[in-house]
Amino acid sequence: MILDIRTLLVVSLLLSAMMGMALFLTWRVNRGITALRQWAFAYLLLAAGLVMTALRGPAPSTLELVASNALVGATPAVIWLGIRSFLGLPAPRRALAAAYGAMLLGILAFSTLHPDMAARVVVGSLYSVGLAVVSALDLLRAARGAPRTITGVTGGVFAAHAAFYMVRAALTLQTGAQPPLLEPTAIQTWTFLEAPMVALAVGIGFLIMTTERLQADLRHLATYDTLTGTLGRRAFLDMADGIFARLRRGGPRFSLLLLDIDHFKHINDSFGHQAGDQMLRAFAAFARDALRQGDLFARYGGEEFCVLLPDTGRDDARAVAERLRSGLRDLTVEHGGHRIATTVSIGVTESSPATESFDAMVAEADAALYRAKAKGRDRVEVYDGAGGRLDLASD
Repeated sequence: MILDIRTLLVVSLLLSAMMGMALFLTWRVNRGITALRQWAFAYLLLAAGLVMTALRGPAPSTLELVASNALVGATPAVIWLGIRSFLGLPAPRRALAAAYGAMLLGILAFSTLHPDMAARVVVGSLYSVGLAVVSALDLLRAARGAPRTITGVTGGVFAAHAAFYMVRAALTLQTGAQPPLLEPTAIQTWTFLEAPMVALAVGIGFLIMTTERLQADLRHLATYDTLTGTLGRRAFLDMADGIFARLRRGGPRFSLLLLDIDHFKHINDSFGHQAGDQMLRAFAAFARDALRQGDLFARYGGEEFCVLLPDTGRDDARAVAERLRSGLRDLTVEHGGHRIATTVSIGVTESSPATESFDAMVAEADAALYRAKAKGRDRVEVYDGAGGRLDLASD
């Protein structure tokens, strides 16, 4: 199958330009993902290089050869930098610059000192193979354990691209003489067919990878409290409802702690809200370290936190609460030259087959918590079925 090379070249050019603009516009609304800007720049470099290639004559000058190869050759290098940036990996810029410089020197040498079209093709092919291989390895490592994700698929595209250019280099070495670049031959046809397909597949892969990253960030924001890193209220309640549903089906009992930092308003009023935020972060870190891995710990609202203790009875839950309460006494934060300390009041309740809903358990723990506050704060109270929520002065 022999196709018109200039037509294929124009298709690659237009596709590269459109993909570059798509990536650039995506970066404009997601500026935190700098890889998008790098990928967009790479595609636009490729489009510019293809324009120079399409415009050059049958006997291009050395300047035309080096300039077009410099633009096209920069594309895989910048793409790899974008991949490293996206994956949070360091960018070996010196090694990359050395490989790029060696490729250009090879093109220059086989254009002037020893003009050889086949040698130029081999140099460019091996350079493309090297960058495709490292790009594939980075993406496939990132997708380890889930190779069918878009990251793994995109890595596979790079691997296939590397294999194609290895075959191209081998065939060029085997045949020796190489026809002009734009002459319609089988190998040129397949080269210019493969180029737009890879460009399209990789560009779409990058866009979907970005979408997955943004969705993961949104899920994280919906699940975790941004200040303390604990579960957020909504995510906690969703998980707790699932545990409560298992309880109703005969699953193990569990206990619930409701914690409230004492006199938190005083900290904000006396030292500022930044001091209050610092205390919340310190308290959350302390509590996470003190709890078991399977315990659910969440910021319930303001200075109030919830702990769900799976397969834990009332007595053990009270012991956990006492450990948290006594440990907090030794916790201080430094802010503005002041050492700030505080205490915590905790209400405890245990599930039972008679419990109507998880909301009812929260109300029980809330009643116990306010009883702890009414008795002087810095204490643990266990819900015993008696007494309701007490009205207290503002904290």
